[in-house]
Amino acid sequence: MLRAFAILSVATTLLTNCGNVSSVRQDTISITPASASAFREAQRAVNACAQLPNTKAMYAKFRTLGYLPENFENASLDVSMSDGSLVTLKSALQHDTGEVIIRATSRYCHVGLRSMTPQQSYNLALPLVKKFKAKTNAEHGDGLSDHVVQAWRVQSVGPPSVTIAAHKTWPANTGGWPDVPGAAVTLYVTQ
Repeated sequence: MLRAFAILSVATTLLTNCGNVSSVRQDTISITPASASAFREAQRAVNACAQLPNTKAMYAKFRTLGYLPENFENASLDVSMSDGSLVTLKSALQHDTGEVIIRATSRYCHVGLRSMTPQQSYNLALPLVKKFKAKTNAEHGDGLSDHVVQAWRVQSVGPPSVTIAAHKTWPANTGGWPDVPGAAVTLYVTQ
């Protein structure tokens, strides 16, 4: 229950305008697009993310792409929450050995790309929007955080609940992102 609350808190912090979200760091918004080859690699990672909520299928795709370490079952990820607390998520995939950065668990998937512009971030999110048939926050009558180019979600009575964000730069208040220009796409799925 605590882990589900932590994931929901991160999603809410990223996608809504609230007082405890830091301002957007303009120096990490890329104005020079990422290379075509790096963008294609990020697209492959987003395609793996699109397997959620089927975690096994997502991890199988990441394994095929070469992103899963041998000791994956023992991997974990520390997430800094907006209130300053630290939550450790088990079986979390972390990949950052090149231009593409991946963080994934059974509930969310971030795909970051060094030098990715906000427009590229938007384009990278579109396959997720199409797959989940998500609608923009505006279509749901909600606003948009300064941190994202666009946010979408699937509002349904039952599971799964889906939220997608195309960030202008690195996701706010999740910590551990590089101090260089770039951006990320985030997919949250709760069941």
